Amino acid sequence: MNPDLPPKPDPQTGEPRPPAAPGHFNGLKEPQPYDANKVPSGPTAALEWLYGTRKSGWWSAATVVVLIIAFLTFKSGLDWVFAWPTWLFMAAAGVAFWFLPRNTKMAAGADWVNAGGDTIYTYELVEIGTSGTPGSWELILKDQRGNVDRGNIADYQQNPLLWDLVFNGIRHSVAAGATIDPETYRVLKLDEYPNPPRSRRGGIGV
Repeated sequence: MNPDLPPKPDPQTGEPRPPAAPGHFNGLKEPQPYDANKVPSGPTAALEWLYGTRKSGWWSAATVVVLIIAFLTFKSGLDWVFAWPTWLFMAAAGVAFWFLPRNTKMAAGADWVNAGGDTIYTYELVEIGTSGTPGSWELILKDQRGNVDRGNIADYQQNPLLWDLVFNGIRHSVAAGATIDPETYRVLKLDEYPNPPRSRRGGIGV
């Protein structure tokens, strides 16, 4: 193990917690209760998890409206403000995203993450990439076993403690030689000095 990197947490206890990963967090204020029907399983205990709720629809709706406003302002200045069809379109888009099913389901253990598809072994990554634009970056992870996952970084970061676990594995994999392009390195803020570990209130899923 690289002595300059934080250690991998114990699979059962989750200790020691990895340092706080860099990022912008607008998600959970309190841990969600463990629900076996909503938390993806993995090879060891799930230490952190995230699943969609009706409340999370407000974030989706607000994000869509903000992105529409930013796009319209960039394209035509503030002229759109005086066009009532534009306001009607934004309202319809916001309502539509609020009513979309909350299908987000992800969980992370000491050395794995499952975002609703393949289980990715985060300390065995061989390729790390991103696609998309600011505000909607997609994280692409591929491990030594051939498992591939594509998930929105904002979804991971809704549970900062989950993101800490995934990010620590990414750091170890990069140090071990995983392929990562300069843009992904910048988006993930891998050059930022780690913060102290966060604390969690609540139990561990088994």
